[in-house]
Amino acid sequence: MEKIISNNEGHDELSEWSFPSVEVLAAEENSPEEISSEENQILEDQKNAAETAINQINLEVESIKSEFFRKIAIVNQILKQLEDPISILDKELTDIMQDIIKNAIKKIVLKEIQTDPKLMEKIIDEFSMMVQSQSGMINVFLSETDYNKISADYDQTNKVLKINPSLSEGDVVIKSNLNEIRAILDERINQVLGIKNG
Repeated sequence: MEKIISNNEGHDELSEWSFPSVEVLAAEENSPEEISSEENQILEDQKNAAETAINQINLEVESIKSEFFRKIAIVNQILKQLEDPISILDKELTDIMQDIIKNAIKKIVLKEIQTDPKLMEKIIDEFSMMVQSQSGMINVFLSETDYNKISADYDQTNKVLKINPSLSEGDVVIKSNLNEIRAILDERINQVLGIKNG
């Protein structure tokens, strides 16, 4: 005989057993608002730190540039101070050398005139040919020393020799009623040396 188990049978047994309740505990997390606030604070701190570093670098660069230009200015000033004495020294040396050469040439010329009295007569003749005169007569002015060197037999045709106390040995001034030639020894030497007459 087949045993039939009604639905009521064992109902109590089924109702007595159930799945245990499971509690899932999630790790405590911050709210999106809190996360955003912390990240913003970190970014802000990093930005401030970067700006501070950049400002510090800029200050250091400006300080280096300022020091660099200050030293350049000092060097330029020193070079300028050195340049002026050098140019002054160069000018002084040039003047000294010119004076030495000028005096040497003058001594040579005067020595030649003293050695050869006829040389002054030749100089007078050469300059006299450069002077024009309507009357044909010219006046020749010499220093007293040169005048006394002119020989008694010197041809003074169309010439009148005179002493000019302001003239130095070797100087010759020739005048006519039309023009004049001033052959001042110092000036002639300056012209040869390319020195401007003061």
